[in-house]
Amino acid sequence: MRGVLEQLPHMSGQIVDGTRHEKVLSYMRLFLASDAAVEQLMSWNALRTLAECLQPQSDMRVTATAVRFLGDAFRARSGKVLWTAVHATQIVEWIVDNADSPHALVRVAWLHFMCQASYINDHAYAELLDRVDYPRLLLRRLLDSSYFVVASACMLLGRLFHVNTIDPKLSALIEQLVARPFALQTSARKAAVLATAQTLLLLKNKDVQVFVHRVFAQPVLEPYLYDVDRLVRDRALDVLELVVLDVDAMGVRELVAALARRVDGCVVLRCLAAVVKQLPRNRCIEGGEARRLGLMIANMGVSLLLSIHPAVDGSDVDTIQMQITSSDVDSTEAQITSSGVDSIQTPITSSDVDTIQTQVAK
Repeated sequence: MRGVLEQLPHMSGQIVDGTRHEKVLSYMRLFLASDAAVEQLMSWNALRTLAECLQPQSDMRVTATAVRFLGDAFRARSGKVLWTAVHATQIVEWIVDNADSPHALVRVAWLHFMCQASYINDHAYAELLDRVDYPRLLLRRLLDSSYFVVASACMLLGRLFHVNTIDPKLSALIEQLVARPFALQTSARKAAVLATAQTLLLLKNKDVQVFVHRVFAQPVLEPYLYDVDRLVRDRALDVLELVVLDVDAMGVRELVAALARRVDGCVVLRCLAAVVKQLPRNRCIEGGEARRLGLMIANMGVSLLLSIHPAVDGSDVDTIQMQITSSDVDSTEAQITSSGVDSIQTPITSSDVDTIQTQVAK
C-alpha cells in the first residue's frame, strides 16, 4: 500500500485506460478497513504525498483520486485524527480554492470529500462550509451540467440535512430553487428540483418530510408529471411515489381528482399506477381505506383505457368492471374423473401413428 500511495502523484497523464485510477482507488480503500490504517498513513506522512497530487500541473484524474481517498480516510477508525492534521496543511486551502473546478471529475471528488467530512461535523467543518458559501455552491452544483455532479451534490445535501435537520440557509436555498415559475425553468433546473425533492423524501426524517411536503406541494409537482421531457416525467413519477407514502386518504383523493382533470391519458395512467403501487405501504391510510381507494383508482384507470382505445364501445365498461363471484371460482374447480384420466392414458396404436404421419405428409 505504501508503494502505491507514493507512486500516485507520479501516475502518467498519458494513461488512456480511464478505469486505471478507479482500480487504484479501490485498492487503496481496502487498506482503510484496517484498524491501524490512519496511524500508518500518518507514519508514512501520507498527507504530504496526497498534497503533491493537488498541484496545478497534476493530472485531474490523479487529483480526483487523491481527494476521494482522503475523504474516505475520514470515515476510517481514528479518522478524526487525520481530519485535524489536514488543517495544518495546504489541503484545506486547495479545497476552498477549487470548489468551482472546471473539471467535472474534480467537482465530484470535492463533493465526496465534503460529504465524508460531514460525519465528523465539528467546528472546523462548519467553518469550511462557510468559507465556500455552501448554499450558493450547492445551488450551482445542483444545476450542474454533469449528472454525476448533481448526484454527488444531492448526497451532500442529504448529509447536511441529516446533520442539521432544518438548516435555515439550505431551506432558503431549496425554496429559491423551487420558486422560479415552471414555464421559465430549464431542463437542468427541473432535474435539480426533482433530485432535491427525492433526496429529502428518502431521508425519512419527520421534520424534513413536513418541510418537503410544504415546499413540493401537489400543485408544484403536477406540471413536472406532464413535462415534454420524458426524463423529467420519469423523475417526477419517482418523487410522486415517495410523496404518496405520507399522504392521508383526503390527499390521495385530491391528487386523483387533479389527475382526472387532465387530458393526457397515458401520462395519467402512469401516475395512477404509481399511486396504486404505494398505497399498501402508505403510513397514513388503513388497510380498508387503502383498498377502497385502490378500487376507485382502478375504475378510473379502466375508464381511461377505454377512452384511449377508439375501437372499444363505452357500453363495454360495465362488462370489464364486473366482479368475479364465488360461483365463478367454484365452477373452475371441477375435478378430473378417473375415466377422464383413463382416456388420456389410452395407448396410441400403430394405426393412429399411420394416420398422424399421413396428416403431416399432406
